[in-house]
Amino acid sequence: MVLEKFGAIGKCCLKGGVFVERYPMIYINKMARAMDRVVGKELRTEILTDCEDLKSKDKKEKRGEAMRVVMNKMGDLLSKEEIIRIREECACKPKKFVSMVNTIKKDTDDYTKRLDKLQNTGFAGVITKNVDNMLRVEFKTSKCFCGMVGKSKSNIPRLWCHCCKEHVRWLYEKVLEKEIDAKLVSAVIAGDEDCVFELNVK
Repeated sequence: MVLEKFGAIGKCCLKGGVFVERYPMIYINKMARAMDRVVGKELRTEILTDCEDLKSKDKKEKRGEAMRVVMNKMGDLLSKEEIIRIREECACKPKKFVSMVNTIKKDTDDYTKRLDKLQNTGFAGVITKNVDNMLRVEFKTSKCFCGMVGKSKSNIPRLWCHCCKEHVRWLYEKVLEKEIDAKLVSAVIAGDEDCVFELNVK
């Protein structure tokens, strides 16, 4: 069920009996749904006020600045645990990665070979430590590859990158077919030298 346009925010849709405003950007919609689930519509509306006119065709610098403002608002209004839950729900899980994962799994069922093949894709960082089922994954780059904030001229709070952490966890978990806990160690967009994650393979 789709209703008429509401002001600058755009159309609304009925989802689970609750009306959820639809913002111009798909990614903002995804984050809005996560916020609704974790902290509710009222706080989500306040946090995403400046995103009502943000579009995918806008320059990445503008999008990065908008997300910096969003993260600062989240920091003022939400707990760290709430922010992490929201950002984890925003993790990208593109179809091309699913196809790549399926190809790797089809090629071999050997744990070490799967790890090697995953790293050879260039999408999964470099494993610099592999001890007692703990993998340290480093991306060894001075650039942030996030499509939303990668071109930001200002640092973005590190909590933003729990989205990327969840993406990395998901990717390794799918390839290895094992449950994984992930930890965000550092992030370029927050002013660190590298994007680093620790994965505890169970």
